[in-house]
Amino acid sequence: MNNPKRHHFVSQMLLKRFADQKNFMYVYNKKAPHIGFRHQHIDSNFFERYLYSSITNNGMRDAALEIQFSRKEGTWSSTIANIINAAKSGNNRFSPGDLANIGEFLYYQWIRTPDFIKQLSATQNADATLKRIIDTAVSEGTLTNDQRKELDDPEVLARIKQNSIVQALGNARAEALEVLKRSKFHIAVLTAGQTEFVIGSFPVVLVAGQGQAVAAKPKMELWLPIASDVAIYPDVIAGTTDIISMSDSRVVEINRAIARQSTLTGAKSRQTLAQIITL
Repeated sequence: MNNPKRHHFVSQMLLKRFADQKNFMYVYNKKAPHIGFRHQHIDSNFFERYLYSSITNNGMRDAALEIQFSRKEGTWSSTIANIINAAKSGNNRFSPGDLANIGEFLYYQWIRTPDFIKQLSATQNADATLKRIIDTAVSEGTLTNDQRKELDDPEVLARIKQNSIVQALGNARAEALEVLKRSKFHIAVLTAGQTEFVIGSFPVVLVAGQGQAVAAKPKMELWLPIASDVAIYPDVIAGTTDIISMSDSRVVEINRAIARQSTLTGAKSRQTLAQIITL
């Protein structure tokens, strides 16, 4: 059975769109700032071992979710290529299937990254929640003290948390997913010579609408760069998908927001990283 070990939380088909012709990019890692900007192949970054594998009671790993993502990525890659090619030619007429697929891709690329999962776990205090569930089960008699002792094993707790994450990702039926699949999009296309977009380990970023940063209740925009010169923003109110230009200052603003929330930040050029990250 195919059981891949390296699970890319940012798809390689997306990373290629931020890399040079040999699939190398410059990468900054917050966990190793002393290294600076490393020029590395996309195979070497934006992955964790067994990230999407569930773990059985006997310690075996099941990579069914990673395989499911890999299959979806073929469709998503074709959709991204269609959207990029059409947008660059000025064509804003996209099939309902492509719009639904790009909405689905944005959603999963948003929720599947370790940076997002850790942020969510911290917000929801996952460890305390799990302990509370176990304590309640013991008090209600649905869990014996012996079973409770087994659950005190760090390996068992780690397996429960890992399997919960995998199950949640595999069974995502959130309202947000359905909204994104029905959305129209604003597609920003950069011109030659402009500052390029970066890709982050948390690549979907929420930023205030342009010119609204100081407003009491600014309109927020959810941006995802899908290539070094193209980014998308879903709009549930818009009647049509449109193609827009974007200033260098706005690109840098989005890049900085991505870098702030990401452990890894990558770009085709070293200069693009140097604009937003001080070594």
